Amino acid sequence: MGAARASTITLRTGTSVADEGPDRAKVASRGLLRRRSKPPKPVAPPPASAPVPTPTPPHRPPTTPPPPESFAPVPGPQVPSPGPVPPATVVPLESVQPKSKSKTIRLVAIAGVIAIAATGGTIALAGNGDDDPTPSTATTTTAPTSLPRSAPLPPTSLIAPLDVGGNVDLYVFDTETGALGQRLTTGEGQERAPTISPDRESLIYTDGASGSETTLRVMAVNGDDDRELFGSPIDECVVAGRPAWHPVEDLLAVACIDDGGQYSLNVLTINGELLTSLPVPDLTIGEPTFSPDGTRVAYSADESAEARGGALYWSAADGTGEPVQLTDGVAGLDSNPMWSPDGIEIAFHRRLDDGTSTGNSDIFVMNSDGSQLRPLAPDPATDAHATWSPDGSQIAFTSRRERPDVTRNWEIWVMNRDGSNLRPITNVDGFGNFALAWGRR
Repeated sequence: MGAARASTITLRTGTSVADEGPDRAKVASRGLLRRRSKPPKPVAPPPASAPVPTPTPPHRPPTTPPPPESFAPVPGPQVPSPGPVPPATVVPLESVQPKSKSKTIRLVAIAGVIAIAATGGTIALAGNGDDDPTPSTATTTTAPTSLPRSAPLPPTSLIAPLDVGGNVDLYVFDTETGALGQRLTTGEGQERAPTISPDRESLIYTDGASGSETTLRVMAVNGDDDRELFGSPIDECVVAGRPAWHPVEDLLAVACIDDGGQYSLNVLTINGELLTSLPVPDLTIGEPTFSPDGTRVAYSADESAEARGGALYWSAADGTGEPVQLTDGVAGLDSNPMWSPDGIEIAFHRRLDDGTSTGNSDIFVMNSDGSQLRPLAPDPATDAHATWSPDGSQIAFTSRRERPDVTRNWEIWVMNRDGSNLRPITNVDGFGNFALAWGRR
């Protein structure tokens, strides 16, 4: 990926705490992120058969090759209209040229496609299916593919990991009744950290027991067509964390670790193509979330991966500017931010020092500029992993407030946006301190 960039960090108070690093790619305007590639070299068409004499002059085949076929980007899913809370206006990202480390391979591939199309042939493209986590030598990993999709997940349903006999799988839960629904994964590993697509038809999750062994996988929200998200490793993202999903495009913001142990925050296509690396502090980065208009990405950053949180920041999703610090990380360790569907607030959990070895976590919300920070339904027990409902009217989270002394018996709680109408919706053994997915990240 190259050397990491040390960025200037802009706090709300206007102070800066780091030296300026190497310049990033300059982009002129905030347009939609698109992949751009060099046009392929012309390929001569196959020779035509000799013309049949007729009373009129014979037709001559063209002496110049036909222009290359144009490949238009596939539009991403449309954001469904929210309920009571009005949607934010989507502002597209700017155009950024994806990085490529093998121009020759790409040109040959494009020329081959044109040649096959000219002869009326068919083309079958697929990833190499390599499970080896060793970084590949090329940044582009697979040809464009479509996401697995199914009927949309109902807005009253969320997805949560459940531990049954040491095996963690993803299940659907009804937030109105608390009913345990379909089991989505059946593997023997640790399937968790779900992320739902904006149209609620697809699901990405992590598969693996630890950060160094996790793999991103994708499937339809009904559990069909489960497969690895990327066909082969990505240089800049040997280890990938839970992604955030762009509100309009099939683009992901992913906190990555390269083979040198360097953290970065990258915008990738769903096929693993790197579009841009975002300016972030030289710290441990995690848990990104897109703003509803797609122009910013909020995340947590701390000096140590073992800290389980730190301060919250946001960076421009087009890779320009400098990171902006939202919380100071002094009052408590902040993590797992999630932007509200209307873009007004950010929910997160803060781990407070209560004299115990693990501390106590509560759910907090603040305005998207870091102001008006306040706790929601504080309790001596641990609350974590806040997730907004699709319409932004409610927040779900995990808590041990009813059974704090029972190991791994957490429950899912739901409350209104202002902290009122607090209630548990589950009573199921096997919940751990796992992230939930209700609305889009």
